Amino acid sequence: MKKFLRTLILIIVMLPMVVFFPGCNCNKGNNDDGLNTYPVMFYTGSGDSNSFHYETQIVKHGYTATRPKDPKKAGYSFAGWYKDKELTITWKFDEDRIYGLTTIWAKWIEIEY
Repeated sequence: MKKFLRTLILIIVMLPMVVFFPGCNCNKGNNDDGLNTYPVMFYTGSGDSNSFHYETQIVKHGYTATRPKDPKKAGYSFAGWYKDKELTITWKFDEDRIYGLTTIWAKWIEIEY
């Protein structure tokens, strides 16, 4: 059942990208003319079975993504957005530029009561 749900979520997330963004020229390489656009996907986990798609932005080649509203998770404090699943490299929204399909991960700190 978990595998089915994960597959269903993946289809729900990817289907709009296939339907609405088929001509985004996402594979044209490092053309810095700013005309190409790329999906930037934000996930609220580190790639495990508890990772959920939070938001997708379409960003022009060489531009920066917009910081989304901080997500919420019961029992946890949101600790920022990261470039890697291991949550070691902080995403800098004012500096980091988009040059292709990009995934950004949320970091959480468990609240101790």
